[in-house]
Amino acid sequence: MDFKKRMQTMNQKSVWNPILSKLFRCDNQEFNTLVFHGFYYFTPFQQRIMEMLEKAGYRLIFLFPYDER
Repeated sequence: MDFKKRMQTMNQKSVWNPILSKLFRCDNQEFNTLVFHGFYYFTPFQQRIMEMLEKAGYRLIFLFPYDER
């Protein structure tokens, strides 16, 4: 499957859950919320992935560390 077609299938939780389970080593667990911590900027590809996750129904939370310096 080429990249563009694969990306079109990534708007469904049923596609993401096995990927996230393997990534976080959680056997067949259902994910509803994902927390992103420590990003200062997003590349266009990262933004595209995050938009697909939102379309699939995930809630995204972003934590930005603050340093007064």
